[in-house]
Amino acid sequence: MEGEESSNIYQKEISNTVWLAEEQMRMASERTYLAWIRTGLTSIGLGVAAAKFLIFENLWNRAAGKAAGISLIIWGMAIFLFALFNYQKSYHKLQIFKASRHALFPMIVITVALLLMVFVLFAVILE
Repeated sequence: MEGEESSNIYQKEISNTVWLAEEQMRMASERTYLAWIRTGLTSIGLGVAAAKFLIFENLWNRAAGKAAGISLIIWGMAIFLFALFNYQKSYHKLQIFKASRHALFPMIVITVALLLMVFVLFAVILE
C-alpha cells in the first residue's frame, strides 16, 4: 500500500512538472506572437509617418516618401501574417503535446482586426 501511495505522489509531481513546462512553452509562444505584432505596428506607424506627415518641397521626394510609407505599411501587414502563421505552427506543435488549453481563435481575430485597421489607414493615406 505504501509503495502505491508514494508512486502516485511521484506521478502527480511529474504530471505537474510536465504541465508547468508545457504552460511555459505556450506562454513563450504567445510572447513571440506579441513581439511580432509589436514589430508590425512599429513598421506601420513609421509608414504612416513617412507617407502622410513628411513634408517635401520636391514632387519626386514627395512621391518617394509616399512610396516608402506604403511599403512600410505593407511590410507591417506581412509581419502580422507571419506572426499569425508562426503562432499557428507553434499552437499545433503544442496541441501534439496536449499543452495548449486555449483557443487559436483569439489570435486570428486580433490579426484580422489589425489588418482591417491597416486597410482603413490606406484609405486615409491614399487620399
